[in-house]
Amino acid sequence: MKKKYNLKSGNPKRKRIIIYVIILLIVLTIAFLYFKTDIFRTKRGVFIRYFKTTDDVVEILKEKDDIEYNKNKRKKCYMRKGNLKIADSTNIADSAIMDKLSANINVKSNKEEEQKNIEISLYSEENHLGSFTLFQEDELYGLYCSDISSDYICIENNNIGELIKNIEYENDGTLTSSALVNSGLTSIDFLGEKYKGYPIETILEQTTPQKNKLNNYYKILKNNVPNDAYYGENDVNINIDGTDYKVNQYIMNVTGSQSAYLQISLLNELSSDSIMMDYVTSKMALLNFDKQYTDINSLNEIIKAKIGDLSQAPANAKDLKIVVSTYKQKNIQTEITFGDINIKINNIENDEAGKVSILSVNDTSLKIAKKNNSYKFSIKTIDEYDNEKSLAINWTRNGKIEDNNIANKSTIVLVDGIKKLTLEYEDVVQFVSEEELGTVNDLSNHSIGKINDYSSVDLKKFISDLKNKINQVYILKGSQVGINLDPIFD
Repeated sequence: MKKKYNLKSGNPKRKRIIIYVIILLIVLTIAFLYFKTDIFRTKRGVFIRYFKTTDDVVEILKEKDDIEYNKNKRKKCYMRKGNLKIADSTNIADSAIMDKLSANINVKSNKEEEQKNIEISLYSEENHLGSFTLFQEDELYGLYCSDISSDYICIENNNIGELIKNIEYENDGTLTSSALVNSGLTSIDFLGEKYKGYPIETILEQTTPQKNKLNNYYKILKNNVPNDAYYGENDVNINIDGTDYKVNQYIMNVTGSQSAYLQISLLNELSSDSIMMDYVTSKMALLNFDKQYTDINSLNEIIKAKIGDLSQAPANAKDLKIVVSTYKQKNIQTEITFGDINIKINNIENDEAGKVSILSVNDTSLKIAKKNNSYKFSIKTIDEYDNEKSLAINWTRNGKIEDNNIANKSTIVLVDGIKKLTLEYEDVVQFVSEEELGTVNDLSNHSIGKINDYSSVDLKKFISDLKNKINQVYILKGSQVGINLDPIFD
């Protein structure tokens, strides 16, 4: 017969143990509900909890195998041999002609010596149509194509920001131009004197003190924004990358003077925060920003000037609205609207697509996705006539670095309104010694024309003439194989 225990009598020690267990279970349950759900959180608390996870979007760039592959390309000599062919040419030209076109691509790179050479040869079946070369030699980057110029057309990696400022920006109808217009980046005053490519892991790196300091800025969001600026909406339908999600949204919305006071609080904190000022300026340097953003004193002056403007006319401050959308208690989209700028940061993961990160600024979006050893990259924008312009690359990398048998296969899709061009590309990459690599560039038999040497007036004329010449060669090469092509540049 089973014994029955009565808490009102019996062993006091047993009763205490049972009570402690009950209390522990209640505490653990409350802790679980607090940390794993949003039941006990205010709208402000829930917003900040999920907003802090927005930077998870960059985790896709920290994949160990990608870092290792790129590290080897920076440290070792390598050769790449590839072939490119046309798979589809919707609304461009007769596919019977286009399908005969192909390109052979040979790359030689010695990154430590700052040397790189990319030779591209174009064919129609066995008929050679022409060639051009892209190259780097120390601080010189250039193009050589005998059909365009007898000179190597080069740009020296020096005073880049100033050089680009001398070119009056014009939207020439290309994907790049339309993307810059939509993103509000046609003013390039932020560019530095030189461009240096830094490893992505270095750019994204954060020290423990820096991470801890970020909490001060979340505290400002918590303490310097009125309660009624925070609110939420449940069961809202949003679409990310063609998939519908029913989400809960947590929102912070400050307008006019509220926005000004919040900006002033954040900027004052930053201005007096030596750790974060060092963090910001060092990252600006890694991103090749102008020295006014990479020097702490100069950046401090910019911040103080902004604080002064906001203090003098707080009612004129740009409205700031941040919407965090959560799905299954995970932040999958942060949308920031600041004045007329709209930014969406999407971070999703599922069995079909793998890890997907999408950043959009107004009508321009950048997407990176990874599943196993397959990758997707795309940039898409809408031009002034509401036509889509996009570039999408889907590629798979096979082989191992230690076996020196890396092979890539890609599908590349370019869209320009109703025109669509699909390319198939494959290559092999081999890491080699300097002796096996041989001579990378030989500029001795060619004259070099540096566009850095042009005056502002001459540079504008040169760019215009170069675009016209490229259009002429492009159309001529098309006519040689029976294709009527539209010019590349408007």
